[in-house]
Amino acid sequence: MPKNDPRTSCPELAPNPRFQASLIESKDRSHFLLHFTTIFFSNKYEAQNRSCFRRFARGCATQLLRCESKLVRIGFSSMSARLNMLHRSLTYHLASISDDGIGHAERIFETRFGWNVREIRVLRLIRSNPGITFTELARQTKFERSLASRILSRLMKAGLVNRANSPTDARVFTLTATDSGIALCEQADPLSIELEALMLEPLTPEQRENFLKMVDQVRRWVQGGYIEKVSERFPEVRAKKTGKRG
Repeated sequence: MPKNDPRTSCPELAPNPRFQASLIESKDRSHFLLHFTTIFFSNKYEAQNRSCFRRFARGCATQLLRCESKLVRIGFSSMSARLNMLHRSLTYHLASISDDGIGHAERIFETRFGWNVREIRVLRLIRSNPGITFTELARQTKFERSLASRILSRLMKAGLVNRANSPTDARVFTLTATDSGIALCEQADPLSIELEALMLEPLTPEQRENFLKMVDQVRRWVQGGYIEKVSERFPEVRAKKTGKRG
């Protein structure tokens, strides 16, 4: 080793695998720079030793930069994997289509009819299922019961829905769309058809038909066999159901 090598003249720079390992593991650049600049500007080292130190410092800095470059590559790779997973997610895409579709249609429905998309959806379900109960209505809308209840109250107050006691169970009431409610649905139906046609515009007629068939097939599977499969494979789902029953 050369006489003026700073690793021999400076005890702080003596070979220390543990220090090098900790430096690489911690990636603490500020601590590293403070360490060797403090030594470099110390008055007790001669100029020739500083020259050797410069070479040593450049080597250390190069090694540190290589390590940081590797970390950046790993970070981008990890980020790319997360984004790919998100873009592969079926539920993410379905939710995005639903949210974007409703968001763009919301103002149109409110401007033309004075009712938003979710309120029209509830009214349509009642029109298509005369005598439906509130419990079944809330299940089919996929809304929280509190939200479904608020929408239903508004529809009844506007005279678009009638409520009556069930002939078989006095504790249950049934719902039916009034003539005014049916007329509102008939006015809104063409707009919904037009907006959905625009949404599927990139597809050919054959692709649209096949797409809608596949969506319906997946929907029926998710509402049936899929739920059973998930319950069988994931014990926490069964535990949650048991807890609810209790």
